[in-house]
Amino acid sequence: MSMCSHSRMEGMCIAAHEAMVAGVPVLSTLVGELVYSVLDGKTGYHVQHGDYKGIAIRIEELARRPIDMHRMGSQARLFVLKRFSKESFLTRIQVIMDQLELQYVKRI
Repeated sequence: MSMCSHSRMEGMCIAAHEAMVAGVPVLSTLVGELVYSVLDGKTGYHVQHGDYKGIAIRIEELARRPIDMHRMGSQARLFVLKRFSKESFLTRIQVIMDQLELQYVKRI
């Protein structure tokens, strides 16, 4: 099984990220957060918007290679769990807070 997000515009695309957490590789266009979450050939595939033949080819590739599809799905799950973990968010918030503190100190 794979998930296909064939959007022209997209923000976060919760459905694709939920699929990845469920261990499903994602086919996505290069829009929104999916540009960074779908690692081409590792957690899914990037496809061009409007390239219906290309999408069909990728779906067929995954269907013919279930071991590769499972590997990609497993990598997708690990990637999303790590990237959006509590620890990851706290680390990024701390970096932002440190930068804000430095800017504040420079103004004083």
